[in-house]
Amino acid sequence: MGPVLPARTLLTDVGSTKVEVVARAGAVFGKNAGRRFLPGHPMAGKEQSGVEFADADLFQGATWFFTPLNNQNIYNGLSGEFVAGVEKIGARVASMDAAEHDHLCAWISQLPQMISTALAASLVDEFGEDAPLLETGGRALREITRISASPYSMWRDIALTNKKNLQKALLKLEQRLAHVRENLGTRELAMEFERAHQLKKGLPRRHRGTEKVNR
Repeated sequence: MGPVLPARTLLTDVGSTKVEVVARAGAVFGKNAGRRFLPGHPMAGKEQSGVEFADADLFQGATWFFTPLNNQNIYNGLSGEFVAGVEKIGARVASMDAAEHDHLCAWISQLPQMISTALAASLVDEFGEDAPLLETGGRALREITRISASPYSMWRDIALTNKKNLQKALLKLEQRLAHVRENLGTRELAMEFERAHQLKKGLPRRHRGTEKVNR
């Protein structure tokens, strides 16, 4: 699209990984990349796809990442107009480097998806496809496996374009799970719960409105 778009047109994207997208934009637009393309990633997806699952409040309180190109000021020019629109629909704007974004999202978005997928697949292996596990397992099971319904067609591309970061995150989680398994009967298990509680205490409730987060 880049070569045929008018010079006054700003192109953006909503992809979940940014390093490869930013590199491609630089190759297409060259020194004008910062004026022509604004890499973006709204953290507001659903496990379902299709117009029947449209949600007018989808972006309320959600983070919308931008990874600027060539010292691009996202609050100026066409970029500023688009960012203002994002804020008007209730999203929180966060600006950071593409590599930092991909490292962060491997942990806060992609790793949770792989955990949900692996757990759901393990449950099917253990109990079969027709077992009424979600009805009998309670809220915790339903919540942790909800996103296991996400489409492989999308997550295939995410995994391929952020493979190294995701592999590192998975390896560290594997090591943590091994530590938990080895300490089910020791004080170490209590310490793991205490450490986990520190994260939960620091998580803000999702809210309406906007908040600029620049890194």
